[in-house]
Amino acid sequence: MSYMRSVLFSLFFSSLLLAQGRTEVIPSSEGLLNRIQPSPFFITTAPVTAQCHFSADGLRNLRPGDLITGFDFRGATPGAAGPPAFVSITNFEVTLGTASGAINRMGNVFGNNFATRQVVRSGPFGIAPNSLPPSGATDPWGIFVEFDVPYVYTGGDLVIQIAHTGSGTQNLNIGITTDPGFARSAVDTLFQSTRSNFLPGDGGPFLRLRIQPAGPYFSGKSVTNGASGRLGTISPGAISTLYGTGLGPAELALGTLNEAGTAFTTEAGGTRVLVDGVAAPVLYSTRGQVSFIAPYAINGKAAVSVAVEYNGAHSSTLVASPAADPALFTANQSGRGQGAILNQDASINSAANPAAPGSIIVLYGTGAGQMSPGGVDGQIVGGTPLPRPLAQPTVVTIGGQNATVEYSGAAPGAVAGLWQINVRVPAGLPSNNNTPITLRIGNFGPLTGVTVAIR
Repeated sequence: MSYMRSVLFSLFFSSLLLAQGRTEVIPSSEGLLNRIQPSPFFITTAPVTAQCHFSADGLRNLRPGDLITGFDFRGATPGAAGPPAFVSITNFEVTLGTASGAINRMGNVFGNNFATRQVVRSGPFGIAPNSLPPSGATDPWGIFVEFDVPYVYTGGDLVIQIAHTGSGTQNLNIGITTDPGFARSAVDTLFQSTRSNFLPGDGGPFLRLRIQPAGPYFSGKSVTNGASGRLGTISPGAISTLYGTGLGPAELALGTLNEAGTAFTTEAGGTRVLVDGVAAPVLYSTRGQVSFIAPYAINGKAAVSVAVEYNGAHSSTLVASPAADPALFTANQSGRGQGAILNQDASINSAANPAAPGSIIVLYGTGAGQMSPGGVDGQIVGGTPLPRPLAQPTVVTIGGQNATVEYSGAAPGAVAGLWQINVRVPAGLPSNNNTPITLRIGNFGPLTGVTVAIR
């Protein structure tokens, strides 16, 4: 293997392993637990905290170890489809836990109702217009709340708490009773009074738990661009990483090449990734994350299904699929700061080894989208002509000045999906170890936040 190819693979794989030290940060919800709002609804114009209590009897179809991965809403009083306009909530936080006492003794100090608790979702939440079906719809469930991390059911009574910052625009009459096929919730005037006790009840709006057996789990927003870390998108040929639980073996398992040494296989450590049913090349897998390359066949699709299979179990979710999602690999594996860049002499660019104005530097990224000739999933690129992005043109600025792009396409000797951009540094740029780079391809971008060292 040539020196150039060795350097290229070193840059590439150090960036791929960007999340080995990454952990899930679960925010504290202490500030939301000890207050009660005068509304029974989960979606209101004002901030609200609401609890839903499930008896173990109502959860009898669940087994300890099963995963609760989200829930669906349906309308309390179905009528016309709603809401009429998009509803946006800045922060929608969901906490699950075991009950501290009997369901009929739950109190109005919400924190006291938990014996154990875990924040499973936190962040913005949007509800599309007319996503609540009208009366008579075949499927009455219209709004799905997907958890960031699954809740592992351990048995017993269950408490679900929803706290949000308010829609600011409209109330939605949806809320806190479960689909009788899944569970039974405690509903009474707790949300409109200060009663310390209340009895389980049925009726009113509905909430349906999403359950799956123990096994792999990840959410839509945990699928990321492998270079930038951008959440919730997957473009054709993009080197991608997804985070979750139970995705692969405890120890890191690297992907392998086929017998001919010409392409990555679609399995690593017993883990497979299927994108709209197409097996994707897998670069590595471990318990908390998997890196794969999105199949080129998804080109032209607005959203795709992403599924992980491990040890006979699987998990899946829907992810947005733009035609391109430009991103550059960086030295610190964050998608920001010093780029994973080669100088003209094939040495690694850094503050100690800056590039000269007028010289050519080589950027490495992913997310260029479909290529011409068409990209081949997992293939080690070689031969001529080298694939070039369908999206045109590739535009780069360095230090705010337009830079001449000498080449934009597949990286020779590397896996398809790794994007190489040869750029001439504008003459006259001042010395700066953190000179900003922007990148755009066609109508996609600009990417910002990456820098290069210039002498």
